Amino acid sequence: PGPLAYARRSMRRVADRVLRTLARVVVAGFFRAVEVHGDAGARGTPTLVVANHFNGFVDPVVLVRALPRMPRFLAKATLWDVVVARPFLALAGVIPVHRRVDDADTSDNASSFAACHRALAAGETVAIFPAGTTHDEPRLATVRTGAARIALGAVADGVTDLRILPVGLTFEDKIALRSRVLVRIGRPIRLGADAAPYVAGGVPVTEDDHDAVHRLTGDIDARLRTVAPDY
Repeated sequence: PGPLAYARRSMRRVADRVLRTLARVVVAGFFRAVEVHGDAGARGTPTLVVANHFNGFVDPVVLVRALPRMPRFLAKATLWDVVVARPFLALAGVIPVHRRVDDADTSDNASSFAACHRALAAGETVAIFPAGTTHDEPRLATVRTGAARIALGAVADGVTDLRILPVGLTFEDKIALRSRVLVRIGRPIRLGADAAPYVAGGVPVTEDDHDAVHRLTGDIDARLRTVAPDY
């Protein structure tokens, strides 16, 4: 188990370097300029990135380019239906999410959330688009509860000093080649071992605490609106 785990970590590091290099090349070719404002924080800190989702497959590539380390993305499980995409999804360590809109059984997300908790416990960065889908409106769509549930579940599993980092992506023109993009990194929400102020003192932290989930989702929505386009 020791050598096998080491080999997996080594392969992950190599894959991360390859993907980050590829992201820099793609972004440099597609955009005339990329401006990054704000502090993404230190490496090794468990971080849940929440970002707006206006531009399909381009959004993850821009995030990889802008963030100081390779995040593990959550993506809709239907992407695994595309056979040729599966090796690339595996290489990137993408975590599938089962959505009601796809007529999927959302109870299957238990294993996906557990994978997020393990990644965060190891000090990694996990990235999610909490609105769940792309759209063409110049405003943030409704933020769903998934990000809050992942965060509270991670704290319940023993992850301490968790940061929820809002990242706003603003495209000058999301279709035109050689346009510009602004990446704004906002003020993080920090969750300690007790997840205060979302969980009352003495009450166990759990992702099934609906009041805590909705309070945290409201704060994620508010923080994300400070950095994302919201006209």
